[in-house]
Amino acid sequence: MEQKDKAPPSQQGKKRQRVDELIERAKRNGYVLETSEVPQQVRDYYRHWCKQERRPAISVEARGAYATVTIDVRTAAKGWECAGTIQRGGAWPQLALTPSMEERLLQWPAYYLHRSPAQPGSFYTSSRKLVLKNILAEDVDQAIREFLLLWVQFKGEYEALLDARIRVLRAEAQVVHSAEPTWKSALARASERDAPPAPSCDHIAVLEHLPALLSKEQICAFLGLPARTAERKAALVAQLAVALGNDAETKARFFEIFVEEMAVEPWELEKLLGCTATERKRWVSDGKLAPLATRSVWKSGKELVYPVFDRRHVANITPEILARFREEHASLVDMRRKTGARKAQESRTRHAQARKLAFEEAEEAFAEWARLDYPELAAVLRLAFWTQMASRWAKENLAKSAQATKYNALYRKRAEEWYQWKDEALQVLVNSSYAHLSYYRPEDADKIDLELCDDHYTVFREGYYEGERDFYAYHKAEIHACPACQVSVSREYYALYALEISASICPESTFSFHIPQPLGRAFLPPARTLPQVSHVEQEGLFRFGRRLYDEEKILYREKDVATHLAQALTEARDQLGIPRR
Repeated sequence: MEQKDKAPPSQQGKKRQRVDELIERAKRNGYVLETSEVPQQVRDYYRHWCKQERRPAISVEARGAYATVTIDVRTAAKGWECAGTIQRGGAWPQLALTPSMEERLLQWPAYYLHRSPAQPGSFYTSSRKLVLKNILAEDVDQAIREFLLLWVQFKGEYEALLDARIRVLRAEAQVVHSAEPTWKSALARASERDAPPAPSCDHIAVLEHLPALLSKEQICAFLGLPARTAERKAALVAQLAVALGNDAETKARFFEIFVEEMAVEPWELEKLLGCTATERKRWVSDGKLAPLATRSVWKSGKELVYPVFDRRHVANITPEILARFREEHASLVDMRRKTGARKAQESRTRHAQARKLAFEEAEEAFAEWARLDYPELAAVLRLAFWTQMASRWAKENLAKSAQATKYNALYRKRAEEWYQWKDEALQVLVNSSYAHLSYYRPEDADKIDLELCDDHYTVFREGYYEGERDFYAYHKAEIHACPACQVSVSREYYALYALEISASICPESTFSFHIPQPLGRAFLPPARTLPQVSHVEQEGLFRFGRRLYDEEKILYREKDVATHLAQALTEARDQLGIPRR
């Protein structure tokens, strides 16, 4: 009997197979790529695997010749939490676990940072996440292999620390459980004949909420009564108040024994001293208020720890001492303000000199062509240079608007204004003899606005699709036939006109711009008449171009770029014979 051929795999089967291949590749390489081609399922499975193996989740975001590596140790922490090795929400583990580990971790990225010319950096975004930014893409595999070798050593040393820490905590818990309360030990010491006298507490008033602070057993022990007395607690509190009011020595001994029970909580401290919460925290941080102990309270599923203070020390803080605390802080603020103003002035002077030098170098290059009888080329290059800066400021404000909340509308408005400046300049540049136009059409040039019905949306969520566009490509006819689904297609929406400003006599000065097809068709030739080009799009918020580097923000401020761009526009219009607006 002939064996039937296996049916070819379905599209869903191919996608599952692709996901499995990407997961295995991530496990083998030790990292996952952050690209649009890698589905979210791959990242989720990879992080789950890292948690099971108690290893960090490493992701790589490639941008051309450079890449950013993010090392997240939270997956290892979650693995230890699930195993019960550490408590949930504990302060451990961190990337730098001991001084020796910290030293090795600092040495690891030095070689790769030195090799990269693109302003690389190594920094922590949290105690459990390390970022290696802008290293060479060709160094990524080697850098991650070296880190994973370090991680094997870190993991062994760290788990040994965890075992030792767990043993210590268990021993401390047994001691605390078996030891008697602090007040009983203090009461026994105070009963000894050679016990030192307690500090005077005449200026401390007996608290009105004393019954809420002490138990009946504590009051009876202090008064020398049997713990199982039939007398009511209210009567015992009244008897205690009389004893404290009549005898200063008894009162001092009481506040010595129950120093923790009578401790001042933060809210009461602010009321007694007449200070704000900010002042209280500042004085504690400066060491002017020494906490006696800490207490904790559970709120919203979290344990909040706060300090308490010795009531006797708080009572000794006079208004003169408080005035001195505030004067010292005011003098410190004044000194820091003067230091900051001096440093700001030095920075402004240094930046002004750097801007002057940068502008002089740029203008000298353009003036050289004007002196050689190329006035049009000089005007066009000057306009292209400042148009490039305008484009980068537009992208800078657009990127800020994507992250801002309060000033989102302001940044978006600035981005739109800069794009208007750029569009106006490009309409002038295309009239130059040094302008070279072409047309770039990506693979998916059409914009598709898709609203799926409930049934199709369920199929989309349950399938292995990279997005709604991918789902639409596989079910186009079915979606168009569905009366409940809404589809809108904008043709050539993502296509771009490519404008290059260059001259054979000046090959080192070349500027490239991209103009969206819906915008460029109003003043540019039809796309079919232009040569077709193929460009490589970059990952991230912008397909082409970039936002400003930090140094460029200092050298080319927004107001300076706007001024020079307006001047360059006027000069270019005069050279090209275009009427001024």
